[in-house]
Amino acid sequence: MKINWNHIKTFALFAVLVFSYGFSAQRNSARKLEKINVIYTNDAQRFITEKTVDNLLIVNPDSLQNQTKESLDLNRLEQSLLSHPMLKGAEVYLEPTGTLGAIITQREPLARVFAEKNYYIDTDGLEMPLSINYSARVPVVAGINKEDIDKIYPLLQRIASDEFLKKHVVAIEKQKNKGYKMKLRRLTADVELGEVEKLDLKINNLKAFYKKALQEEVLENYKSISLKFDNQVVCVKNG
Repeated sequence: MKINWNHIKTFALFAVLVFSYGFSAQRNSARKLEKINVIYTNDAQRFITEKTVDNLLIVNPDSLQNQTKESLDLNRLEQSLLSHPMLKGAEVYLEPTGTLGAIITQREPLARVFAEKNYYIDTDGLEMPLSINYSARVPVVAGINKEDIDKIYPLLQRIASDEFLKKHVVAIEKQKNKGYKMKLRRLTADVELGEVEKLDLKINNLKAFYKKALQEEVLENYKSISLKFDNQVVCVKNG
């Protein structure tokens, strides 16, 4: 019987490759974690620190070197991160080098509400707690309760998306007649908005008035400015 050495060589090579792959995979899964790398998708405002992220991952410098890649449950770690009230999104991954990575997306506030316990309203129209690490520069809102959030939310969205409003609106207050008034930089008068409706018309009227008053240098000459009436801005001068 003639021995087919080519078949034997091929089989031996295949066996070596399988063994090498299995050995490499075993070594890789047993590799100790070296460090944690936290990436912020919205880095401008750090409401949550890297140290807090480390703690949520249940990994600290003392125990890091004792954990292996195989022992980690990435889904559980992601859920642990998402349990933090400052986070909107999280993705946890492992690098071949033994680095544990976390890509986190923080919640973003639209306004800060003055209440018995102050809080933010975020970009999803939800309550967001204040942070001890960072204070966002957003308009302050007074006089509302939690039932008013849905009503004022469209106005907050509009302010955040409009460069003029984002630059000038510093405060919003709910009035006793259920309407709202705004405080703008460089204006001594409050701007009476009325109900949160017909925002395009009201804001365009405000911009036209502001531009004209700025050109004429009379921004400080008014004690009240009302946008509650269609197609006009009703003003009352000082004195």
